[in-house]
Amino acid sequence: MFRTRSKGELAGKNPWNAATLEWAISSPPPVYNFSVIPEVRNRLPLWAENGMSDVPDVPPEPVHVPGGTIWPILTATGILLMATGAITMTLWIVVASALLTVFSIYRWAFEPFEV
Repeated sequence: MFRTRSKGELAGKNPWNAATLEWAISSPPPVYNFSVIPEVRNRLPLWAENGMSDVPDVPPEPVHVPGGTIWPILTATGILLMATGAITMTLWIVVASALLTVFSIYRWAFEPFEV
């Protein structure tokens, strides 16, 4: 492990000649994954001849990536607490966490898209 970390060749986009789309982008992958949706005409697009349109390494225009928000983690926390309350048969925990879950989903749904 230490030898390969310091010596050896860097792997390219698709070092194993894989057939699926995740190997069509650069490594490490950009935050937005694909800047242009590739056209796929085959189940194994990277192995088929002309099965996929070229995927550009550099996006043709700026890619919008939404900013971070706390509402997904609060939703997950509410669901976890709701399950914990149900397992321990504590009704007030179930009700409080259900309210937290519904409130978090509501706030998450109305989060502004442009940050």
